[in-house]
Amino acid sequence: MRRIELVVFCFLFLWSSPLLATPPGDQATWELTFSDEFNGTSLDTTKWATVRSDGGRDMSDAQSWFIDANVQVSGGLLRLKATNVQSRAGFPYSGSCISGHNAFNQMYGYFESSMKLPKGAGLWPAFWLMPKSSNNSWLWPPEIDVMENLGANTNLIYMTNHYSSNYPNAGVGHGQTGGSYSGPDYSSAFHTIAVLWDSTQIVWYIDDVQRFRVTDYVPIAGHGWPGMYILFDLAVGGSWGGPPNAGTPWPSEYLVDWVRVYQKGVGPIAPSAPKNLTVK
Repeated sequence: MRRIELVVFCFLFLWSSPLLATPPGDQATWELTFSDEFNGTSLDTTKWATVRSDGGRDMSDAQSWFIDANVQVSGGLLRLKATNVQSRAGFPYSGSCISGHNAFNQMYGYFESSMKLPKGAGLWPAFWLMPKSSNNSWLWPPEIDVMENLGANTNLIYMTNHYSSNYPNAGVGHGQTGGSYSGPDYSSAFHTIAVLWDSTQIVWYIDDVQRFRVTDYVPIAGHGWPGMYILFDLAVGGSWGGPPNAGTPWPSEYLVDWVRVYQKGVGPIAPSAPKNLTVK
């Protein structure tokens, strides 16, 4: 019995102890390729649009319509709002999004953002990487969900890789693999959520700790799209997250402090570039 207890103890200790990990390769070769610190008084429209790449203003089967007035920048923060005001027939709620499809896309790299999530049933904030198409159509899949959350449980972060059933080609059928991590209340403070993506893997980090990794169906170069762009959105309702309830606060805000993207290059490391990250 003592031997069994010792084995169990060692397993639990090793599983829970942080081990040193870093993004692949020499850290000194990471270069900052895109960032927005949201320090102005309005959204930088040279970097972002407030609609999807195809001009759409809804997401999946959500009950919200994205409106420009719900996208605000103040106090050094991007504020993506959701309200219970109907702005279009068939959509009893309004949401918000920013999409970088017109300005920036990248194949592989390290994508990170500091954010504070909204709390309330029916709220659905997300931080996505979407494939850039030649004509800005809604090309899907692939899709890398760096972060999704359902506001009824702000302790749980979802991390998902969506891929084509005709992988590695894009836009045909759908499969997915993903995981989740239960941590602190992500609506009570800002947390950094990131993904490392290369030709062999996708690795998710929450507050610099590796929380999930996949090596199958990783989006790879050479299949008709040049890279992925960033999309943040706050939607309401839908079959996955369910509807709001009497306790859902209005308006609600999804706050983003900053977003940064790095790529393997030859220049000096930026001050806030990917660091030595721990893995559990």
